[in-house]
Amino acid sequence: MPDGIATGLMIVIRRRLAGLILAIVLIGSLIACGGTNTPPASSMPESTAGASSAAPATTGTPGYRATVIKEHDDIAQSYNRFRGLMSSAQVTDTTWRTSVHLQLATWRETYSEAQKLTPPPELADFHQKFLAGLEKFNSAADDIAGSLDSESMDLSKFDSGTVKLTDGIQLLQGAMPELGIQR
Repeated sequence: MPDGIATGLMIVIRRRLAGLILAIVLIGSLIACGGTNTPPASSMPESTAGASSAAPATTGTPGYRATVIKEHDDIAQSYNRFRGLMSSAQVTDTTWRTSVHLQLATWRETYSEAQKLTPPPELADFHQKFLAGLEKFNSAADDIAGSLDSESMDLSKFDSGTVKLTDGIQLLQGAMPELGIQR
């Protein structure tokens, strides 16, 4: 990609990312549901190895609750790392792109693991709402990855992904109190 195009593209992406960050702040972001309030110090995230190692088999309500809380915390921490990466977007940097893809993979894995869970009957409604929020993160990951993988950085896919992220955050924020957790 010629330098002039890359520079112009980075300016457009940074503007859109600033809008994304503002929108996320306005809806209270996922931090209100968990995770930390401090974005990462650098653009290189922690390894996501084992980030969502939730066991699909649960034994009753306490096991299910513990697994869901872990999955929620995994996605919140990954989202915070993603947010840190977006605040210093370097779309032409391979390390930055790899770091973003690691967070997207965490979202996909968390959704996949949550689909394997069998909730206790009294938490079936919660589980559907929780899955709906994670599905939005999963779909956002597909859109954002497609945007980054496009040679010309498909901003419409990126925009679609950010809308889905916002929806996913809201769904998770709405679901967690039903589990009896105020985050």
